[in-house]
Amino acid sequence: ATGTANEMPQGPRAYLLAMQVQVMAFWQQLVIHPYSPSRAAWDFVSLGLVLYDTVALPLQFFDLPETAFSEVMTWLTRLFWTLDVPGAFLTGFVDNSGNIQLQPGKIVRRYFATWFTLDFFLVVIDWFEVIMMNGPDLASFGRI
Repeated sequence: ATGTANEMPQGPRAYLLAMQVQVMAFWQQLVIHPYSPSRAAWDFVSLGLVLYDTVALPLQFFDLPETAFSEVMTWLTRLFWTLDVPGAFLTGFVDNSGNIQLQPGKIVRRYFATWFTLDFFLVVIDWFEVIMMNGPDLASFGRI
């Protein structure tokens, strides 16, 4: 007797379906509500770093001496924006109807359709600068 309603499906297809359900449940647990306190704190830090960048970036044209503060802020902003990219893949959003979307697939599709290209481009440029400024020492790091 095959195909009764109470039997669990068998075989590779059923296994893959079960794994997909587990993976989606895992990702669903990581999704951040767009109005959560942790997201608000992240956005507040983001605002502060944008304000810092609006002042600091134009000053780079004047070839000012490097200070400990500027070095720390350069690395802090670089790391923050680098972490912001994966964070955006995990942050829910409010859709055009006013509904909060927390489904990972919808979040990823929306991020790719909106800010991902710019975010990725800016982060890559930032890390490319690190590689170019540190020359062969850093470039050979990957060839241990």
